[in-house]
Amino acid sequence: GSENNNAALRIVDAETGEMLVSKRCGSPILGVGFSSDPQQRRIVTLGLYFPDLPDRHGLVEVWEWKNVDGEILEEPEKVGSFVHDDFLAFAHLSPDGTMVLTGGQNVPARLWKLESGETRRVEAATVVGIRNNRNTLTGCWSPDGTRVATAGTPRGDWRIDTVHAGRVVGDPVTNRGLSQWPGIKSIRFSPDGKRVVTASHDGTAQVWDALSGEAVGKRLVHGELVSYAEFNPQDGGQVLTASLDGTVRLWEAETGDALLAPLQHPGGVEEAHFSPDGGLVVSDCEDNRIRIWSAITGKLIEERTGVIREPFRVGVGGRVADEGHKVLAWSAGGVHGGRRVWPLVGAKALHQVFRHAPMTEWEHPGKILAADFHPTGSQLVSV
Repeated sequence: GSENNNAALRIVDAETGEMLVSKRCGSPILGVGFSSDPQQRRIVTLGLYFPDLPDRHGLVEVWEWKNVDGEILEEPEKVGSFVHDDFLAFAHLSPDGTMVLTGGQNVPARLWKLESGETRRVEAATVVGIRNNRNTLTGCWSPDGTRVATAGTPRGDWRIDTVHAGRVVGDPVTNRGLSQWPGIKSIRFSPDGKRVVTASHDGTAQVWDALSGEAVGKRLVHGELVSYAEFNPQDGGQVLTASLDGTVRLWEAETGDALLAPLQHPGGVEEAHFSPDGGLVVSDCEDNRIRIWSAITGKLIEERTGVIREPFRVGVGGRVADEGHKVLAWSAGGVHGGRRVWPLVGAKALHQVFRHAPMTEWEHPGKILAADFHPTGSQLVSV
């Protein structure tokens, strides 16, 4: 309801911590994200909708937070709103901000096209069609916005669909029956869009050819569930995997060969990311610390606590900011929340990493359920 602390959308200056926008919404918000195109002016929020029905529904809303001149609006304008018929696990804007990819529990993936009227204000969204596993719990856009990859449970299958002129066209690419039972935790494209990597509940990750669906190289094996995997953003030649077995590992993308000894943590790792230049790795851990590693040597460079007031579980930002190389950590539990933004420099200046206090630190009412950097790193959004 409107009194819920997580029924608000907040945009903050990542350099100063100044609150730029605080928009109260009508329903609880569980997820948020910018478009990956820094020229776009849109944000997508994922929340809960409680109609006069016995079941809860997923609510997706799209907002413009800047005007055409690039000035931040005091009151973001809603440009799209639509209701999913069950719990939603994700909602991702297309790079051009005109479509939203959604998926969730007990529902197939869906692609929604924002319909513009004469006033350019959107009053509806049209489903343009993807059918997939009944539990589609992860998905993403290709870097150029022409394809979407979706995956989930229980079969551990994935598929890639081509999107053209706001519609799904042609036959999907699939993993041809080589499943990762009992399900896939994440799927991400390589920078050139030619590969995808999946992380699975079965304790493995796998690189796939995004055009043929064939497996590329060996399985990337951990001791427990692999929670996340991504490609090095520079050339896609390396794959990073994070696991509940307490390790982050780096692999050669084409062969599946391990490149370094496992990066050891004292507890499970939910998320890890490359820095934009590919030279560093940032990881979270159950011990509430953020760690920075060299992606070249595997050396632990620095670790810092993400705790603000209480020993919350720490999350790592879904994107490490491109400009200024910042990393966002937030505490995700308890009565109070908090965020810290630290500078993260490139691999050519490792000695500068974390040699001073956090860049910005500020209070956040209630739990922080999700946060994201703007692609330029100049702002961040949280709920």
